[in-house]
Order: sequence, then structure tokens, then C-alpha cells
Amino acid sequence: MVVAEKESLQLKITLRGFHPPVWRRVVVPDTVTLADLHTIIQIAFDWSDEHLHDFYSTQNAEVHYGPAGDETVQGDEAKTLARPLLEDSNVMYTYDFGDEWKHLIHLEKVLPASGFHRAPVPYCVTGRGASPAEDSGGGDDAEDRTPLDVAAINRQLSAHFATSQTKAAVKSSDPAKSKAEVTPAPPEDVSGSQIAQSFVTYLRDHADVGDAVVSGRKVSPAQVKDLADYLLQQTGAASADSLGAAAINDTTLAKDLETIKRGDIDNLTDAYFQISDADLTSDQIVHVVQTVMDGQWLFAHITATDDQHVGTRTTAAALLTDMLIADQRNVPKLALPAKMRTAVFQAATRYARAEKGLQLMPWSDGSPLSAALSLLNASVTHVSYPKKMLTDLQDTLIAIFTNLQAPFISSEPEIVLGMLLTVGESGELTQARYKRILKRITKAVFAGDPSAMQTMRARSWVQVLFPLTFGLYNDSDYDDDLSADILMDVLDFYDDEGVTLDSDDDDEGFFDRPV
Repeated sequence: MVVAEKESLQLKITLRGFHPPVWRRVVVPDTVTLADLHTIIQIAFDWSDEHLHDFYSTQNAEVHYGPAGDETVQGDEAKTLARPLLEDSNVMYTYDFGDEWKHLIHLEKVLPASGFHRAPVPYCVTGRGASPAEDSGGGDDAEDRTPLDVAAINRQLSAHFATSQTKAAVKSSDPAKSKAEVTPAPPEDVSGSQIAQSFVTYLRDHADVGDAVVSGRKVSPAQVKDLADYLLQQTGAASADSLGAAAINDTTLAKDLETIKRGDIDNLTDAYFQISDADLTSDQIVHVVQTVMDGQWLFAHITATDDQHVGTRTTAAALLTDMLIADQRNVPKLALPAKMRTAVFQAATRYARAEKGLQLMPWSDGSPLSAALSLLNASVTHVSYPKKMLTDLQDTLIAIFTNLQAPFISSEPEIVLGMLLTVGESGELTQARYKRILKRITKAVFAGDPSAMQTMRARSWVQVLFPLTFGLYNDSDYDDDLSADILMDVLDFYDDEGVTLDSDDDDEGFFDRPV
């Protein structure tokens, strides 16, 4: 079969909220639509397509794309090419608006037409992490998850898209085109002989590289990279175990850290993913933390709002979050020295109090504040977080909520909720002390003259507090009266501060302040 030479897109699709990360790397035609991507993601993550979904660009979260006829979206996914959106920014795919599985789609590179024969269908190159169970909300057990099986993913992709292409070809104006000519063969499982054959084919078609290998001359870094890219494409169904969590050498690590330090927006996501997805050694974990902390990346330009400085400090926060999680990989033996770990805990507290950014970041799926809260959460839930620092958490949350200048726009309330639930369920605090902390935060947030800003801050805290009370109510270790007491405190504060939760006037919203 002769395959027309077309460019392809290499995408990395990351399921957000998981550490270690869960992701898939796929190669797709450059003509892929968002509707095609929906199908590809469903197959790659073993979803069952039983729930609603949509797409949006992280550069413009106001415009959503979905199936034709869906009145809640602004664009038809079947008529929208993915490439123009991905060349401008990352794209977010949300599946199941209940569980809210968010998948960040990042364009890693555009692969030129190489002249090699490969099936013109999407295929999965590699990935990492098992897919969570449908309708689990992320709370499923490890045995309920679907292990990564690249070969199985590629068989399903090939079967689906080959069938689609065959149907299209039958309707084609060229009656001489046979079914066999338009049905690509599925990528096969990789064996050593296949890799060897691919290597021989490459050398045959690249005489300069072949001559250098035979004569013992040095091959240039560009030629090595081109060969590696080719072998990776040809062995698309390779074992995930061999390609999933690769090591990273110190030179590459230093280069990626320098990219982040510069705030190089065009390469920021690639540099971060290369570090966060790598199987770092304990020494490398220490090096990353030391570099970020010594350089004061979190605080050097804390008030700056330009992409370069925001990119550096938020990516630094994401790196420290990942390093704290990696630090616990071999509990009870931790990777970070105790003094360094404590310094990160303290920096996380300071940064959460100082970070006020609430704009969506084109290279991510959240805001600067959500990055700060994620780092704080990783600190507070760390196995070595000092109990005495939980008092700082109370003051930190008061600072965050009383300094809010705009409503939450991303995962901020969910992060705070998860953090408080984890603290409550840990048993580190007595129920009486836990309640006092929540009450003090509520009182501080609700205090002050009634105003639109004060009401917005109160509403933001209630976004956390209401689901928290129900979470505690469902926890068998907690007294049911605790949830009721917290709810009554909230109602009392609303009444005392002149803000109502309910109204007989239909024109007033749930959290409207009475005129």
C-alpha cells in the first residue's frame, strides 16, 4: 500500500490530578478534528463514552467545542481542526461533567512527511499510568484501574479509523480504489527483529548516516535524534514498561531547568513534562528542589503578571509539588533531607499567601493560585508535615480568602476541599480543634462591611465549606453533629454580616446581598 506523505502531530495527553502522572503519547494526522480526538482519547484511556464531553483552548476558556446540536457549546467539534488550536495553546478535553476527568492535550512536535511507509491512522506511541475506572471520581482501587496496554489501544484505534477510512473510500469518486488499498494494517507488537529491521531500513534510506556507522565516523546529534524519532514512530506499539517512565540524564535535566528559569513559554510545557514524567534518582530530586529554592523562583517576581515570570514561578511550584510526591516514593526512606523538606513546606505557605494570580494560563489548565494551592496541598498532606504547622494552615487559608480579588476560575476550591478533607481524616487534629479552625476561617472571611467583594469572598469559602461538611458527615469517624454545627455557624455568620442564603424574592440569587 502506498501511503500519501502528510505531516503528523505528536500529542501528549495528560489526565490531570494524578501523581505519578497518567498520560498517553499519540501520533495523529494533521487533519485530525476535535471529534476524532474525542474518539482517540476515549480509546487511549479506556473510557466508555457514556457521558458528556467538551473541548476548549486554555488560551480562551470561553469558547467550548462539542457535538453538533449541543446548545451549551459554541463550536462543532466535527468541523473544527485540532491543529490550529494546538499551535496557539494547549487544549483541554473534559469528559464526564460529574467526575470532571480533565485531559490536557499538548502538541509536542509536528512530524514531517518522512517517506517511510506507516499506517495513516492515529496510533499510540507510549504512555504511563493505569486509567481510572469509569464513574469512580478518582477514588477507585488500583486493581479496578485499566493497565496501560499500548498494543490493545492501537488495535482499537486501527479498527475504528480503518473502518471510517474504508467507508469514506467506498464513497470516493475513484472506483478503482480497493478496500485493501485504503485499510491500513494495525501496528504490530514490537520484537527485537522488527526494531533491527527498522534500523536497517533507516540506514539504507539515509546513506550519510549509514556510511558514518560503517566507517566508524561520529554521527551528529541531529542525526541521532532523527533516527530516534523514526524508530519511535515505527515501534508505535512498543511496551509501555520500556518507554513509560524513562530516566533523564543530568545534562538534559539542567537544560530543562534553565528553560523553566528563563520562562521560555514556547518550550515551558515540554521542559516541565520531561522532568515530571522522568524516573528521577534521589540525587536528581534533591537537585531540582535545591535549584528552585536557591534561585527563589517562587518569589523573585511574585507580583509580575507577564507570561514569562508567571510561567517560571507557577512551573516552579508544579515542580516542587512533584518533588514532594516523589520524595515519598520509597517511604519510610525519603529522598529529601529533612531540613530541605521543611524549607519547602515553609515556602509553600509563604507562596500560597503571596500568590494572587487568578488568570488562566495558556500553557496549563489552571491559574497561578491553583498552582500555589497544589503545592500547599502536597506539603500539608506529606507524610512528614509537622503537626505544629497545621495552625499555619488556618492563617494561610484566611489570608488566601480575605485577599481574593476575583472569583475562583479553576480547580482552586477542589484543591482546598481535598486538603481539608485529608487533614480531617488524618486524625492529626481533635474534632474540637478541627472545628475551631474552620470556625475561625469562616469568621475571618465573613467579617467586614457587607459589599460585593466581601460577598464574593464569602461565597468562595462556602464553595469549599458546604461540600466539606457533607464529606465529614459521610466519614464514620466523625460525629454527625459536627457537620450540623459547621452549617449552623455559616448560617449565623451570613445573618450577622447582612448576607442572606435564602430569599423570598425570586430576583435575588442564592448568595445575593440584600440591598
